[in-house]
Amino acid sequence: MAAVLSLRLAYELNRLLFEPGGPIDLLVLRRMIREWFAGIPFYVERGGIHPPAVFLLLWPIYGWGSDTLTRWAYLLATAVVILGFGRLLLREARPASARERALLGLLLLGGYPTAITIGNGQVTLFLLFAAIGGVFVCLRDAPGAGRDVLLAGLFLLALIKPPLTLPFFWVIAFSKGWLRPALLALTAYGALTAVSVALHGTPLDGLLAMVRSWYVRVEFGMSETGYGNIHGLLGRLGWSDWILPASGLVFALHGLWAFRHREADLWVLLGVAAIVARIWAYHRVYDDLLLILPLIALYRLARGPAPDRAAWALFLAGGAALVAPVTPILAHASWALVSMWLLQLGYLMHRARRPTGAAGDPATPRARSIAA
Repeated sequence: MAAVLSLRLAYELNRLLFEPGGPIDLLVLRRMIREWFAGIPFYVERGGIHPPAVFLLLWPIYGWGSDTLTRWAYLLATAVVILGFGRLLLREARPASARERALLGLLLLGGYPTAITIGNGQVTLFLLFAAIGGVFVCLRDAPGAGRDVLLAGLFLLALIKPPLTLPFFWVIAFSKGWLRPALLALTAYGALTAVSVALHGTPLDGLLAMVRSWYVRVEFGMSETGYGNIHGLLGRLGWSDWILPASGLVFALHGLWAFRHREADLWVLLGVAAIVARIWAYHRVYDDLLLILPLIALYRLARGPAPDRAAWALFLAGGAALVAPVTPILAHASWALVSMWLLQLGYLMHRARRPTGAAGDPATPRARSIAA
């Protein structure tokens, strides 16, 4: 497995660093950022779908230097994030042997979502690490000014792509000490939006037209692209007008469920949030990286005090899907992937009704938060 998956990763690294048009998302983001700050009527003429604050938030990696320098800067930042994210996941999974530790590492490093994310120069790894890091900082660190600033920074990064990260906020929304950092992050996001619009040179009377054009572009992208989400399903059925109401309903129902099961094991809550995040809104194949989180939750349940064959079966099926060749799956069996996600979702929601942590953990994330 390591040899085969290393070839996949090597191919994507070559695409990122050396192919002229290889890291397509990295090059598109660079163009968007540069054109935005050049004052080009971005949403009307270029079909942009990112809100203005994103251009300032992504500028430190994508907006300066040459294309070659940006590719290497992205790779360096990605390596740091993978090390931190992998360490977090392995610490929480607590694999029972060196082989299982290696297997979990391969799922993160060699799975197709990670490889495609790197090859495309996408932001999925950064944002997912920020969201999960925010959850653990909020629930496990004692309240204080330093914690609030760190949380606000993580929340701010997570807001770069809300469809990817927003469901995770339900996991911390019912604990103490999250509101002030969230307000700080929203205030900072508003300030960055104002600065970005000012640097773009958009007058106030043109702001409404810009927002309207942005929404039209986003709505089209939701219904016409991506796979394995309710936006694409409604678009294919010709019900595009129901895209936002349907997402709002799913998000609200997830919030009600998270409130009712707020005493469940933290990783069960994270696994449910990850699957909801994958299906509630528009996503492409690189955002399948979300599916590593329910696998960690299932592994912890399978390795818990009582043997859990169902959790093992779902873990192995999900792991096999992550390392499989993605092109034939998407071409012929994307329905099988989505069906597996829904099975994982149903099982984790079922296990949330049994508030016992895996491998002898404390029963609730709230207990850990209150103790902190």
